[in-house]
Amino acid sequence: MADTFLKSEAWALLRKKHILFIGDSNTRALYKDLLCLLCTGRLITQRENQAKGEPSFLNDQRIMFSGLRKTRDYVEDRIWREGRVTIEFSFTTRVFNRRIEERLTSNFYRQHPPDVVIINSTLWDLTRWGPDGYLAFKTNIVKLMELLKQSLPPSTLVIWLTALHPSSTHTSSALVVKDLDFIKKFLQYNVLEANFYAAGVVQKYGFNVLDIHYYTRLLCYRRRPDGVHYTCTAVRYMTNLILTHIALSWNMTLPGRTKSADVKVIQKALASQHNPKPGNTEQSESKNNRKILRARRRKLSIDDESAMSEVMAKSAHDLMREINWNEDLALQSLFGPEF
Repeated sequence: MADTFLKSEAWALLRKKHILFIGDSNTRALYKDLLCLLCTGRLITQRENQAKGEPSFLNDQRIMFSGLRKTRDYVEDRIWREGRVTIEFSFTTRVFNRRIEERLTSNFYRQHPPDVVIINSTLWDLTRWGPDGYLAFKTNIVKLMELLKQSLPPSTLVIWLTALHPSSTHTSSALVVKDLDFIKKFLQYNVLEANFYAAGVVQKYGFNVLDIHYYTRLLCYRRRPDGVHYTCTAVRYMTNLILTHIALSWNMTLPGRTKSADVKVIQKALASQHNPKPGNTEQSESKNNRKILRARRRKLSIDDESAMSEVMAKSAHDLMREINWNEDLALQSLFGPEF
């Protein structure tokens, strides 16, 4: 479920906040689309979505760049500041590496920790790091969670995004090299298993999981021809998913353009946690229990009166015959039918 945010509502939600995106090209698309929403309110264009490594995008700064390449050591770090809102993006080809560790343990992040960390790295881990890439992924996801737990304050909202659904026939050449073309036939199943495992680890460490794989499972027709990336409308849908998740996590009011029973349940649960009803809950519970007991007693008394009237209506002969018949049944059940 995603509510629909406009420019002013996104600004109100992210005012004085520091957001950090860490991930692959799909995460970069979310970073760019959020900038489009905050700066102009429009959707990201296909050309902007496909571009990478440009010196500036909507007045952001490219602070580190390795040059355009399709290798595992590709580096692209960007930052955007405006109106006391800071949004950063760091490209990674592995869920845990030295660059991520150095960034999160730097003095700058110790003094100015991000308010929200949105992170995902799965596809590169499974396709570009050898036959044991999935084993390294299982180890590195634990290392990442340990790093986040130690380096970030409890107030930081960490959101793990599940990997999107890739195509089994057309996959980007940056992910699947020519000699390993057979991988794409079962990449979808590997992504499912990796998402399931990563979600369990992330939740174990007390962080949030936003399952965008689930929410986009029926949007395969909005995939681009490369089989990995998505169109601008699907990207905005995922951006709204993230903003909705942040608003619910911070107990902030949603725009209310989308009605959902799930959101109502979440909002009621949050309201009960943050705004409990006045009075002693134990007394209210005992009061409710007393009401239930009184209702049960009234029902029992009514049942007893109806049963007594039925007994009085019977003749003594009929009553004795019923008693003898019940005794015979009881004896036969104990000693057999020939008794």
